[in-house]
Amino acid sequence: MPERFRRGFAAFSGFLEKARRRLQGAQDRVESAEKRTGRIGRRLGSFRGTGDGGSGE
Repeated sequence: MPERFRRGFAAFSGFLEKARRRLQGAQDRVESAEKRTGRIGRRLGSFRGTGDGGSGE
């Protein structure tokens, strides 16, 4: 019985480590998307600041 428990616990521990790596990867992708979104927002803001060629605003 102790050996069976030990194997089960080792498998569970491996599952948790794999889940942690996947979550970290997802977090990294979210942070990267936030940075890209910020850069795009700043570029769009700079375009708005230059005017649109006489729309009447």
